[in-house]
Amino acid sequence: TTVPSNTNTNVRFQNEDHDTDGIFTPGTTSTAMIIPTGVTQIQLITHLELNGGLLNGGDSYICRFTNNNAFNYIGSNFEERYFDVHGAINYTVNMVSPILTVAPGNTMRVSIRQNTGSTILPIVFSNSKSWFQMIIMG
Repeated sequence: TTVPSNTNTNVRFQNEDHDTDGIFTPGTTSTAMIIPTGVTQIQLITHLELNGGLLNGGDSYICRFTNNNAFNYIGSNFEERYFDVHGAINYTVNMVSPILTVAPGNTMRVSIRQNTGSTILPIVFSNSKSWFQMIIMG
């Protein structure tokens, strides 16, 4: 996934490993996990490995979970990183949501926004080290 500067971009995932409820469909909804019928509470976890490329002081990245593409909802959270120095940066993001109340059909995503001024940064590493997980709580 490449992320243009100052644009919210949903992270695209390429495959699934333990999807027993049809929550994720590679190629069709490869940025979203869709809440199935009967589910009312979930928890989201993600690990992203980002290639930040060349950064300037004051550049930042914001990673967030979205619910139906909304950033502000009860339980929303994010990780934001500011960089004070110029140089090549690779970094990891680990985020865990609180338990979220959801409705069937809601789409849950990981979104990234950055302000480097470049249209090619960051790139989520495509070496299968980045992942997105939904735990069904009830």
